[in-house]
Amino acid sequence: MLAAAIRAKPELRAGRVKMPVNRAESGPTHFWGAQPKGTTMPKILVHHDVDDTEHWLAQTTREEFFGSLGVTDIKTYTNAEKPTQVGLTMDVPDLDALVAALQTPEAAEAMKKDGVHADTVVICVES
Repeated sequence: MLAAAIRAKPELRAGRVKMPVNRAESGPTHFWGAQPKGTTMPKILVHHDVDDTEHWLAQTTREEFFGSLGVTDIKTYTNAEKPTQVGLTMDVPDLDALVAALQTPEAAEAMKKDGVHADTVVICVES
């Protein structure tokens, strides 16, 4: 659902930025600090603007899209002061796969369906 944001920000594309979750555990060669197998999955925080919060909350697109990547524990959040600002947290088993999936036409279509403003997407990785 965030592919357009990643396309709009080339520095987020795979191989261009290394953002370690925990360099001591993941080592310097893992993109975004992807954890080795058998370790705890990092929590991801995503926030962005949407056209209509009620529409966004009612959609099952995020569970379908992210679920196919093994993402679990997806939770939604809204900003009480500015309801069109929303967020997600999720556990991601493979950050490289997530980043690659977010660059696909399917991700762009999912974002469009949910009313996500791609230019406002921010992704944070648990540190």
